[in-house]
Amino acid sequence: MTKSFFSAIIVLVGLTTNASGESLNFTKPETTHELWLNAGFLSHHFQTDKGLNNDNHGIGAEYRYTSTSAVTLG
Repeated sequence: MTKSFFSAIIVLVGLTTNASGESLNFTKPETTHELWLNAGFLSHHFQTDKGLNNDNHGIGAEYRYTSTSAVTLG
């Protein structure tokens, strides 16, 4: 086995445990039904040298179907 393979294994193990060595507990998604509407008239881009559009007319919507997932339109 190569040194880079063992390094990759160590990184993967480190990503799945916390500082105390316990396995990470992931949030279980809960079903929800939420609809958010956004007027979406103005925005601000910090990269002013790229000529990005700060004037955004139109509406947007986001439907959250679980506590961790959503569909966004607009």
